[in-house]
Amino acid sequence: MKNKSLFFIMMVIIAFPYFLFAQREGCSGYVRSDNGSLLSNVNITFMNTSGRQKINVLSDERGFYCTALLPGSYYVTVVHKDYEDYSSHPGCIKVKEGAALKHNIRLYVPLVTTILLVRHAERINDDLTIEGQERAEKLVHVLAKANITAIYVTDCIRSKKTAAPLANYLGIKPTEYAGDSEVPDDFYKRIYLNNTGDVVLVVAHSDTIPVILDLPGLSPPALVNDYDNLYMITTDEVSAAYSCNVINFQYGANSNDMYGESILNLYPRRTIFMVRNMNQQSGLDSLVHMLEKTEITETYSDTTTLSEATVQPLVTELALDPAKVKSYDPDDLDTLLDQIDESYSHRILIAGNRENLLSLFSLLHAYPPKSIGTNEYDNLFVLNPYIANPKYTYKRMINLQFGNNSENLVPGFIIPDGMLLSNYR
Repeated sequence: MKNKSLFFIMMVIIAFPYFLFAQREGCSGYVRSDNGSLLSNVNITFMNTSGRQKINVLSDERGFYCTALLPGSYYVTVVHKDYEDYSSHPGCIKVKEGAALKHNIRLYVPLVTTILLVRHAERINDDLTIEGQERAEKLVHVLAKANITAIYVTDCIRSKKTAAPLANYLGIKPTEYAGDSEVPDDFYKRIYLNNTGDVVLVVAHSDTIPVILDLPGLSPPALVNDYDNLYMITTDEVSAAYSCNVINFQYGANSNDMYGESILNLYPRRTIFMVRNMNQQSGLDSLVHMLEKTEITETYSDTTTLSEATVQPLVTELALDPAKVKSYDPDDLDTLLDQIDESYSHRILIAGNRENLLSLFSLLHAYPPKSIGTNEYDNLFVLNPYIANPKYTYKRMINLQFGNNSENLVPGFIIPDGMLLSNYR
């Protein structure tokens, strides 16, 4: 009898915290790898969409986590150095008064790492000018949906202030790196050691960007003086940065360099850019500015006038060969993909309606999955293959945004209670 009583008391002590949690607002669940094994010491961050509350919790030895949260909406970020990180942005979970959410989490073995590289914004001495502050704020809109889970800055004020608005929005504490001594070898090793499989923002300088981009196949100038470049470096190599796509985007206000603008792209594998049909002239101008350095060589629009009007400004700006300006039947996407597969172009833009883009995401096996709001027209989806896979396989998809926010998604869509938090490969 004594042993039974002791056992009952022990069970009550063990169960009490979970019983207490069940009576309060919060979130709990298990963290597993893609093969089903439970993962311990996974860092899970809940940040209130207002930015006023940030809670960190680690999964225990059984892969279980639980935390109390005040009622409200929360972005969720899940980080483990041996697995691909997860970010819910712009989606969020919603904690209601008196309710406890249950969200299991699945993390994947890393396959591809993406570095988003920018120069610090416009500056005077070591501080940002008004134009620089505006560019730093613009970076929030451009990269809000890119699934960034780490940010690297130098010890310079201008570097830190360029990253600050985005870091505050995402709830990420930037990591400092030595702008000179860690570039390039130690710098890449640090990225791949701590962020293999993740999407990382790096804020650099006019003289260190060329060093970072000194890769086989690229010949960067000694200085990159313009402020509006955004380089996307995507690689499936975890030990070196020598097997990668490099794409030269632009963002924010045009900053023509008095010494001449540089264009730096490296496309060993085909990259597909996808945009929704639109008719807003300001949005089209911003899209042209973002894409005019990407060296797109082929476009596809559906059979509607609106779709043709979406690609035409870019066709004109890039003076594309008319034979490379093509159309497709929106009711026959398989034929479109066959055309792309047979094409020799490595840089292809597709314009289509919302439903067709969502269908193409599925057909191309793009991850992480993306939603498109009914009134959203400012998304640019970039699909990078991570290995030479069979036809139609383009794994890593990065969601950039151009122009002004066309649908106020702060916070974004609500993730239903009980839904698995995962990048869904």
